Amino acid sequence: MRLAGEIRLRASIHFWIAVAALHGLAAAVTFCPGMPAALPVIGVPLILISAVFSYRQWQRSRTLVFRLADDGSAYAPTGEGTERLITFEPPRHDHGSFMVLTWTEMRTGRVGRVYLTPGMLSPAEWRLLRSWLRWRVPNRGAQPDVRTE
Repeated sequence: MRLAGEIRLRASIHFWIAVAALHGLAAAVTFCPGMPAALPVIGVPLILISAVFSYRQWQRSRTLVFRLADDGSAYAPTGEGTERLITFEPPRHDHGSFMVLTWTEMRTGRVGRVYLTPGMLSPAEWRLLRSWLRWRVPNRGAQPDVRTE
């Protein structure tokens, strides 16, 4: 069975509905009766900062592309004609309707994390990623850390 291909992230309405709902819930809690009067003064700016931070993270993750090889290695193309060798970390939480994907760049040791929903990938890419993570063991011992095309 061949499991290789590219994964390209895109915008997901489900993700933004969840983010908006959670931030709305946090805002509603800050204005509940019985809460200290200072809570809205502190809580509302923190909620706004969190919403902006979520948006900026989403903007960065939208440009992510992963190339999954059939031998278990994975690469993140840089857009400059090179690819960084990456390994996906064990805490790959796959809950069916969302997935937490964590990886490490082999050369720099930089860790990346993205929260995925099925709406962020095409159905074929979602199935490929889930199958690849389940059946292909990431190749941690691979030698090259940058490849040119």
